[in-house]
Amino acid sequence: MRRTPRTRRGSRGNALTLAVLILLAMIALGLLATRSTRQNIAGSGNLRMNKQARYVAEMALYQAITFMNQQGAVILQPRMTWRNSSVVIDSSGRVAILDEDGNEQFNTQVVLPDFLGEGPNALGQFGQGSGLVPSFRVTVDGFRPGPLPPGNSQPTGGSPFCQMEFTARGYVSDEPLPTAADYDTARGRALYAEATMRAASVLRVDKPAFCQF
Repeated sequence: MRRTPRTRRGSRGNALTLAVLILLAMIALGLLATRSTRQNIAGSGNLRMNKQARYVAEMALYQAITFMNQQGAVILQPRMTWRNSSVVIDSSGRVAILDEDGNEQFNTQVVLPDFLGEGPNALGQFGQGSGLVPSFRVTVDGFRPGPLPPGNSQPTGGSPFCQMEFTARGYVSDEPLPTAADYDTARGRALYAEATMRAASVLRVDKPAFCQF
């Protein structure tokens, strides 16, 4: 049987329709794969920034504890004026005393151990081109006489031990020491990271009164 021209035109139309459907299906699969890849990349970036903020907070704990061990008298002596006051140490070297209402009563500038400035970039290769920088704030409170650390005997001369509670917040942001308002936007939550760590340490102080309140 010979096909009529109408039959051949119908076959060509069916083939074109099938080709268009296959093309649309491939485009949809490509868009889905692209979206999945972008979400995976964004998730990996967020996880990396959260880990980096956690490392900065952990480093801040060591830095604040080291400072209080070495230079605690710089801030503990003026702190005796305000009952239930706390100490705030940040990565710029600024140390402040806050009263129980959160009002700043005293501040000074000190030299902290240069943990953030020595060696490679604190954020690794990611920090070289991202424009983001690490910083931290540490709050020291809960001052009270503490037990002797394991392996220590009661020191001569009456030097007591003081237990202090440290709360460190590490930041990865576009500027050092961002404010809480920087994280209250969708852009801030998407681009920046913050991590909080807590620790307690028993430190030796020069005078018993330093550990009061």
